[in-house]
Amino acid sequence: MDKIHCDNGATSYPKTTLKGGTMLDYINNVGCNVNRGAYSSSYEAENVLYETRELICELFNFDKPKNVVFTPNITTSLNIVIKGLLKKVTM
Repeated sequence: MDKIHCDNGATSYPKTTLKGGTMLDYINNVGCNVNRGAYSSSYEAENVLYETRELICELFNFDKPKNVVFTPNITTSLNIVIKGLLKKVTM
């Protein structure tokens, strides 16, 4: 019987070779967080992040990479959007 994994995103199985290879390249060649220091690999991490924002803008036909926000997971993303749309009701 084939294995079916219903949890998508970070825990999906099997991973595509592109995703695994890209992550491994980042870990081996950049390996740091954004805005954690003033050294070359930190700047490279910032470049990777900004390029990713630009690609997302291109994908969604949007022109403001600085407005692309990353969150830890979809639940956090949805909560931010929902809370941002809710308006206080006054009686």
